[in-house]
Amino acid sequence: MDMKKLHEKYLDEGSPSVEAQIRWLQKMQFAEHHIKQTMIIVYSELEANEIPKVWKKNIGTPKEERKYLSAKDTYLNREKVWSGKDISTGDDLCQYLLEVAKRIRTKELTALVGTIEKFEADMRKKWENDQKKKKSWIKRIFT
Repeated sequence: MDMKKLHEKYLDEGSPSVEAQIRWLQKMQFAEHHIKQTMIIVYSELEANEIPKVWKKNIGTPKEERKYLSAKDTYLNREKVWSGKDISTGDDLCQYLLEVAKRIRTKELTALVGTIEKFEADMRKKWENDQKKKKSWIKRIFT
């Protein structure tokens, strides 16, 4: 996959190059493996001609609200409140990269928190079992 060739379609005045997108994600404090996964996912979608969409909320908010989703995520299309258009500018592509990177990081951290919670529950259970096996302080004194 030639990312630079795929990126040419989105080049406009002031839009960053592929290398600049990577540096920008690094400045946003994403880990290297998150950035690699993000670039692979986004540019694979572009290569498969599944153009991501930017969804704009039209009704009910004084401030414009946007969501960047892949072409497969079309659940918003059913609602009349949202209108979608293909990503066509470099800025929209960068925002989509950021959205995908956040999703990847959130998924990984959620799994990590689940693992920590399971470990903590196991340790608590073991500690409670150990406490039940011990004699009370009165029985230890008089026996």
